Amino acid sequence: MNEVMLIKPESPPPGYYEEIVKLAEHLESIVKKEDPYRSSVMALSYGEIENETGINEVSDILGMNLYFGWYYEKLETFGEFLDGYHSRHPGRPIIISEYGAGSDERVHTNNPVAFDFSTEFQQVYHESTFRQIKERDYILGSAVWNQFDFGSNHRQDTKPLINQKGLYYFNRSPKDISYFYKAHLLKGPVLHIASRDWKYRTVNHDDNNQQILIYSNLDSVTLFLNDSIVGIKEITNCSARFSVNLKDGINILKAAGKKDNITFEDIAEINNKIITVKDGNIAINCGAHYDFIDESFIVWKEDQSYKAKNWGFPGGEKIRTHHRILETDEEPLYQSALIGVQQYKFDVPDGNYLVQLCLAEIQYDYAGERTFNIYVNDIPVFINLDLANEYGKYIAVNRTTNIFSENNEGITIRFEPVKGSPIINGIKIQRIR
Repeated sequence: MNEVMLIKPESPPPGYYEEIVKLAEHLESIVKKEDPYRSSVMALSYGEIENETGINEVSDILGMNLYFGWYYEKLETFGEFLDGYHSRHPGRPIIISEYGAGSDERVHTNNPVAFDFSTEFQQVYHESTFRQIKERDYILGSAVWNQFDFGSNHRQDTKPLINQKGLYYFNRSPKDISYFYKAHLLKGPVLHIASRDWKYRTVNHDDNNQQILIYSNLDSVTLFLNDSIVGIKEITNCSARFSVNLKDGINILKAAGKKDNITFEDIAEINNKIITVKDGNIAINCGAHYDFIDESFIVWKEDQSYKAKNWGFPGGEKIRTHHRILETDEEPLYQSALIGVQQYKFDVPDGNYLVQLCLAEIQYDYAGERTFNIYVNDIPVFINLDLANEYGKYIAVNRTTNIFSENNEGITIRFEPVKGSPIINGIKIQRIR
């Protein structure tokens, strides 16, 4: 009712909530008059479930739209909240009428956090939330929001105008997380290597450890990598995780398990690129804790602090927005940024390079609040750059310059503040052979 019939005003007038309760009671009376034997259900959001209006007592069954660990609170407090409500209202029938988290197949990380729209956080979210629902037999049922990604005009996030909470993509192709529910709910055998959504990976040569996730309702699963056994794990909560070191290039994964003496297998492929600074081809998602895969399958790596004979930034602050970025379809690249950065260093070998700088003003609304200069190996690329003034807020800006590095100087991108703190959203270094 709250989303279909009513939109709550920003400042509800006196008596607003009392009128809403009266309306709900009126609708309830119509339901009982039409069919006195049918149970009624009304869904309420987190802050409405135990307010003083009494609206949570109107229908026969209470539907709870809850997003613990996504919009508020923490994942592990979801069950605590349910137990607390049940202890205070032990006879009240409950369903979880909505829960979910959004994902973008272009966004990946080994360290997922809420609202980063990584595939990995959506997986963690559902694994935790559905487990906590199943552990509580007083919950009559639950409904994931949503089966499919769908159009939503007010959405910003990494895919503007799309609600990304689906178990399937907008084009109806399955996300890996859909197999988690198949494993839980189907009677037949399910075995799925949940790496289809992260097929293209780029890893630093000194940090090649990768997580491989399996969804299955078999008792145990054996994982093979490039025809060599990785290990055997029992299935818990219809999932199992393995740590592997992928080789450079194409990696073939095979999962195998048995049920009723019948062997089931699943095979998946990962294209992994191991990079070093000596390669001279590096793309960085500045200020981000996640990788972004663009339409050319170039992986813009999560940011890192500078280390000798490597790359990174020696200082600066990471910031992020969920606002739509114009003049690009690569929102996840421009929604994160480093501010206050003084320089970004790449200890690349001598040679000829293309240096691409990606920028967007995601903090200030007006001209004159941030002005700075950018130099690449002391060659000026931007002078007195005021993004808000020259382009506007939330506008993607790109500039590529040619640099010849010699005498083992590498590439140093220097940021010089004129007013406020400099900002950078992405950097790509490409060696010209």
